[in-house]
Amino acid sequence: MTDLLLIGHGSRDPAAAKEFGELVDLVAARLEGPRVAGGFLELSEPAIDDALDRLVAEGGGDVVAVPYVLFGAGHLK
Repeated sequence: MTDLLLIGHGSRDPAAAKEFGELVDLVAARLEGPRVAGGFLELSEPAIDDALDRLVAEGGGDVVAVPYVLFGAGHLK
C-alpha cells in the first residue's frame, strides 16, 4: 500500500504547527488505510526526513509526498 507524506512549510508560531498536525490526523482518519505522516520544510518539527523515516520504520515502502502550503514563499517559487 502506498503511504502519504504531507509536507508543510513550517512556522515559528506553535499554533500553526499544531493545526497542521490536526490536519494530518484528519486525513489519516478519513483514509482509513495507508499510513499518513506530516513533516515540515523548516521552522517546525518534525522535519520532512524525520517524518519519512517514521513511515519507513513503520513498514512503509512506497510514499507519495504532497506539499501543503497556503502560499508560495520566495524559496518555493
